[in-house]
Amino acid sequence: HVINTVLNENLHRGHTLDAGGNISGNMKMPYSPDLLGFFAYGNYKEKRYDDFRLYDINFAETGSSTVDNQYIRNRPDREHELNAGITYNYLYSPEGSLEVKPCWTYRHSRRNSALYRLDRLSDAGMFGNLPADYKAALDPDQSNVSHEYSNTAQAILFWMHNKKLTESKQMRLTASGAIKVDWRHLDYRQGATNSAISRRDAEIEIGQAGATYMAGTNTFKLFYNRHIDYVPLNRLVDITDSRDPMNIFRGAPSLKNAATNGLNFQWMKMVWGRHRWSENVDLNFRWIDNALVSGYTYDPATGVRTYSMYNTSGNWQGTASHGFNKNFGPTDQFSVGANTDATYGKSADMVGYGEAAVERTWVKNLTLGQGLKLTYMKGRNYITLNGRVDWRDTRGNRDGFNNFSATTLQYGLTGLVNLPKSITLSTDLTAYTRRGYSDPSLNTTDVVWNARISYAIPGGKWVIMLDGFDLLHQLSNVSYNVNAQGRTETYTNVLPRYAMLHVQYRLNIQPKKR
Repeated sequence: HVINTVLNENLHRGHTLDAGGNISGNMKMPYSPDLLGFFAYGNYKEKRYDDFRLYDINFAETGSSTVDNQYIRNRPDREHELNAGITYNYLYSPEGSLEVKPCWTYRHSRRNSALYRLDRLSDAGMFGNLPADYKAALDPDQSNVSHEYSNTAQAILFWMHNKKLTESKQMRLTASGAIKVDWRHLDYRQGATNSAISRRDAEIEIGQAGATYMAGTNTFKLFYNRHIDYVPLNRLVDITDSRDPMNIFRGAPSLKNAATNGLNFQWMKMVWGRHRWSENVDLNFRWIDNALVSGYTYDPATGVRTYSMYNTSGNWQGTASHGFNKNFGPTDQFSVGANTDATYGKSADMVGYGEAAVERTWVKNLTLGQGLKLTYMKGRNYITLNGRVDWRDTRGNRDGFNNFSATTLQYGLTGLVNLPKSITLSTDLTAYTRRGYSDPSLNTTDVVWNARISYAIPGGKWVIMLDGFDLLHQLSNVSYNVNAQGRTETYTNVLPRYAMLHVQYRLNIQPKKR
């Protein structure tokens, strides 16, 4: 059933200037092992560009149509940032240190984006060319001016303490994070809306806090981290952005900052020498408080989506994985590796349909994966056989959502051979098979073959390489994926098949005195 047809044309012209610099230094404190340092950083960006956009839309159900021929003039668009601070590294004992870094950051931006509806003129001319009377077509309701500045004061801390327990056992405690206070202000004008928004946020971020315990060949790690996602001030302005007629955006004045939390446990075992092997177990859990999501309401009569940002709860994911690698054979010429992992998570969203209000929806994903790899090495030559299978089960509570279970297989080989006359040949051949998706475009088998031949000119400084990618011409410039919400995403503008010639010159100059 055809809901609408849309023809888009886009043309972008412009330039960007980005300049920055930094300076830093440190000194050892007299009569002390402590270190005192300073740093300063500055950056300036300027954009100057024009966009031409043409939307030719026909709505099948109502029989109506519309043509939007837009010219968007973006200038001035400038921003700069200044950052400065000092560092003090306090070595309180041979086993531990505390680094304190108070700093200050200032950001300033000014943007002006004017939209002109060229379709309202008697003669818009050829697409991509600006008519002489374009200023008469200014659309003040979709033109905006913004002026934003912020000050951030923060104290960054890093603490580390090593403790030797016995000859073969030791403990390391680490903690890093920042106490931040942000003052932000935005003056925003669009149409009849003239808004001034000020916001002060005080947050605590934890980069990594936990412990590492080492006993012989075993290492245990347990860490926690916390990252803050700040609400963009322009999302708080109560305006409607309808520059794209099929995707309308509205402000949300009451948003909160989001916090992403992570908890990680890891065990590793390394055994060196002949027949060396390693093993590891990783357990990760991540959850988001007040997650910022871009929810939408869908109009089934026109296919238009109206987006807004929301805070929602219930976003979490747990992962468990196990890895194993071992060398074997008379000269350890063989190696085998295996990786097993499982992930289960819940992704919450905000979706509305038709006249119904926007509601919180969720999608749960369970994935199980197993990978195997076998490698044979002789000198600088090797060949590897590898394979992986992933099974996914996706279930959601949204009306019309199709639950599904799907399997993805990946298998193939890679290799490298050194031939006479300083010629090296490398290749990889991989097959990708997907089954179980409700969309037939996802249930495909593709065989991808890539290869490289290189020649090192005697003397060792010049190397010539020729690459061939997708020699069997199996890939398309359109790919498909299923994200956490179970939606299909399409990516374009890729080069699926190509050859590339490299010429490399190696320059190595050693000082006369080391």
